[in-house]
Amino acid sequence: MSEVSRISLPTPAPVANVGKYQLVERLAVGGMAEIHLATDRGSHGFERLVVIKRILPHLAERPDFIQMFLQEARVQARVNHPNVVQIYELDEADGLPFIAMEYVDGSSLRELVKTGADAGHPLPIGVVVNLVSQACAGAHAVHEARDTAGKSLGLVHRDLTPHNMMVTAGGHVKLLDFGIVKASELGERTRTGVLKGKLSYMSPEQCHQEELDRRSDIFTLGTVLWELLAGEKLFVARTELGVLQAIVTGQIRDVTEMRPEVPQAIADVVARSLATKREDRYQTSAEMQRALLDAARSAGVHIDQDQTAQYIANVLGDRHRARKSAVEEALERSATQATSTSLTRGGSVATTSAVGMMGFAAVAATLATLIAVLLGGLGIYAYVNAPVVDTYVSPEGEPVVMVFPEVVGQDASELEPFRRYLEQELQRPVELPFAESYDQAAMHLSAGKAQFASLPPALYIKTKYKHSDLELLAMKVFDESSGSDGLLLVPDDSNATKLEDLKGGRFCYPDPSSTSGYVMPTYQMRQIGLDPDKDFIPFEIGNHHKVVEGVANGECDLGATYAGSLRTAEGVGIAVSKTRTLMITGRAPHDAIVALHADPELVAAMQKALLEFSPEKVVGEGRLGTLERITSFVEIDDSRYDELRPMVMEAMKLGGDLPEPEDETPEDEAPPGGE
Repeated sequence: MSEVSRISLPTPAPVANVGKYQLVERLAVGGMAEIHLATDRGSHGFERLVVIKRILPHLAERPDFIQMFLQEARVQARVNHPNVVQIYELDEADGLPFIAMEYVDGSSLRELVKTGADAGHPLPIGVVVNLVSQACAGAHAVHEARDTAGKSLGLVHRDLTPHNMMVTAGGHVKLLDFGIVKASELGERTRTGVLKGKLSYMSPEQCHQEELDRRSDIFTLGTVLWELLAGEKLFVARTELGVLQAIVTGQIRDVTEMRPEVPQAIADVVARSLATKREDRYQTSAEMQRALLDAARSAGVHIDQDQTAQYIANVLGDRHRARKSAVEEALERSATQATSTSLTRGGSVATTSAVGMMGFAAVAATLATLIAVLLGGLGIYAYVNAPVVDTYVSPEGEPVVMVFPEVVGQDASELEPFRRYLEQELQRPVELPFAESYDQAAMHLSAGKAQFASLPPALYIKTKYKHSDLELLAMKVFDESSGSDGLLLVPDDSNATKLEDLKGGRFCYPDPSSTSGYVMPTYQMRQIGLDPDKDFIPFEIGNHHKVVEGVANGECDLGATYAGSLRTAEGVGIAVSKTRTLMITGRAPHDAIVALHADPELVAAMQKALLEFSPEKVVGEGRLGTLERITSFVEIDDSRYDELRPMVMEAMKLGGDLPEPEDETPEDEAPPGGE
């Protein structure tokens, strides 16, 4: 039930209509949209369940959000195939665009495999061939999608994993998640240096961040085929860096070693689909599907839809029956306008029926995978969610958004007490999203998608350079400390005594806008005549904990981080003792909370709330969280960044992020008014 744990069930809203659809229950709320289970009731007793995705009201005035919402819907709507979740309608109601989508009554392929394995019933080879061949058919439909003029869209799914394949009770596969689909005509939305998709299912070219085509999806389908046959993960390593290395170096075990009864003809299909060079793979998913079915027939493997449905019934039948009962209960409540699901807001007491909530939790289980991808597809962040059963009621109004970069792989739930504290102080809904990268946090602030942000020092300096009206509100105090040392780590058994000893080695860093993780160490490298890009093999690894882990496991020869990350890394099981500090690169203040283009009264209220925040009063302890470890917020002056500013400006100039003057004005002709 791991998928269920990712979904928090918001309090059901009163029954309402969106267009011709009657809402049954609100299932989830993401950064951009809310998801409802709904019914499409027509004349003569016609009725079907649908999923409604509707943009959030406060985003209706933002053209960029509207465009993104519509664009994703249009891409998926152009794929019409039985093995792809269908878009029924893209319309508008009450000034808000919405999408009506197919409701899939089933489970994810991941849930089917895990439940079968736990029960000692691995997938029969014929069932595997049937399911993967259907996935190939759906993928081919995605790849072949064309616009109204007949021009190919060049779609690449990029995340064809067991998490994103639904399997109905009848054994039919439905592909989900068009959130990170790459379309040639829509442009590339992925930031350079950030890997999109689930790491252990990526193709070698995806790991190398090369331009992708449909053959990348074929590699992923080959990975899924291998895992369903073998009954275990294909690419496994102690760290994410190790997984990447296994993929790009072609460390692929023969599937017959894991399951000897797999016919050689099918094993050959697996091997070709997993070729490291894309030109050696099948060139289309349809070609892979034909090869797989031909191999099964030549080996005498029985493929039958009824056999697949019977296996699913044996493994998941009880769960499916319980979920169907829960859906029927929700429909009955919807039809009778039951007061047990009503909720008064604005400080009144929630009156949610405990029985109703528990029953609908089963519906959330049915839709867990679908909801996760629907929200992930168009939401920008991973949002903090309240527990499933919770009587806390947020204030009404337009949300206040404070965006955070992911520094050490934060657990968003750690900020939930802080979020509620801010809501009570501001009397406004508050959202605390984590952006995918440091720069993305600043971009959302600059674009007006957030009024506030938590920015590390280098990112603050960069953003201040571009927006002189950026306001410093407060600085986070970490374990009663206002600053932290930057460190360069090496494995404990490394013979290196100075940076020059590591030339040619792999240099791991969390993000190019990280102060201690990139700006300070690369500045120190250049001071002694080293080029971080030429004298080392640079590798952006995502966050500080991954850097520490990579060094501890010997997969990074050199890693840049800050002292506080060693404290928190040890707490999450990373072997910090297997690292040692080669060099201290400098000291920097902790992250600052800033505001840009926000209402002055709101800014003043936020600053007051921050400076008065007390973990002792809010959570009953001296600090908030085991990773955030916030003990307070204090005021900070811009002069605190003076020592770092030259390093950041140099990094911006080297990275092409610092515009050169348009012309050189002689000093004696310089205009008045400052430097």
